[in-house]
Amino acid sequence: MDITLLNITSIDIYLQPIISINKKKIFGYEALVRAYREDSYIAPHTLFHKAKKQNLCLELDNFLRLLAIKKFKNYLLEDTKVLLFLNFQPTTINDDFKLQQLSFEQELEELQIPSKNIVLEIKEDGIENTQALNAFTAYYKQQGFIISLDDFGTGSSQYERLGIVKPDIVKIDRSLLSNISTNYINAEIVKSIANMCHKIGATVLAEGVEQEEEILKC
Repeated sequence: MDITLLNITSIDIYLQPIISINKKKIFGYEALVRAYREDSYIAPHTLFHKAKKQNLCLELDNFLRLLAIKKFKNYLLEDTKVLLFLNFQPTTINDDFKLQQLSFEQELEELQIPSKNIVLEIKEDGIENTQALNAFTAYYKQQGFIISLDDFGTGSSQYERLGIVKPDIVKIDRSLLSNISTNYINAEIVKSIANMCHKIGATVLAEGVEQEEEILKC
């Protein structure tokens, strides 16, 4: 992809560790994009807004996943059980979405990265087309990928979609976890989400917890 089309000068992927408190180890890595125009940082939502205006969302989405996969290979050589969390823009799975439009499986095959090490993250509240969402999750589950719902519990998250998607992992939005040790309402909401997820066999992840009190409460 020619990144100058988006009026940026550099783009890179960082792999942020996801920690398992119980196992006291790194459970996986989430791929995060960092883009710059000269010395100015461009936030991810701004980057994708630029891409959307130029009808380049799918191309940018595919390009960033390929960068993340290449970077992840070295991490996998150190730990064959570690996971890579890959985000999918909601616009990718809406309207005239076709599975053939996504180009990351060939890269995984060439680098000999098993599908069982890849978590496909979906922000389901931004996906209007439930049929496309169902087709996406059903296909990639069949291929051995792990399915995760991202930023769950806020916005227009639809709880009935837990039954449609049947995710392997649910990531609770960080807005519900901020000050959870003192916020009784949010604590009860998180507890309810966690109970639902456990009943369908999904692992629950807490996003963005930074304080010891929040970690202990979770």
